[in-house]
Amino acid sequence: MKNLLRVVGILLFSMMVMQLSFAQGRKGNPGPEARAKRQSEHLFSQITSFSEDQKSKIQEINLRYAKLMQEKRQSNQEDREAMRAEMKALRKQKREEFKAIMTEEQYGQYVKLQKEQGKGNRGRKKGRGKN
Repeated sequence: MKNLLRVVGILLFSMMVMQLSFAQGRKGNPGPEARAKRQSEHLFSQITSFSEDQKSKIQEINLRYAKLMQEKRQSNQEDREAMRAEMKALRKQKREEFKAIMTEEQYGQYVKLQKEQGKGNRGRKKGRGKN
């Protein structure tokens, strides 16, 4: 009887630990859908003058390019510089598509937002590995 209680206790404890680990969610790189959604929501929170049609198109563009970028990352190219160049070209194409659907004012806000984010990212990268 004691052994049965011990086994049941261990099983219950194991199930609680597994439940907690699943509740925390998946960390690391989100999938392209989650990445595109996050990018779109962030953009919409910063630039509030988009029409519903523009929002829909921006979401489609973000999703398409998130999938393309994911493919590039997973292709395991040996030449990192070539992969970087391809991804840079994709980002440029994405900006051009955004420019085509945004007003001049919206695109100006978008460019400013991108520059601000770039400054923040460079600052974080400099501090890596110095702990």
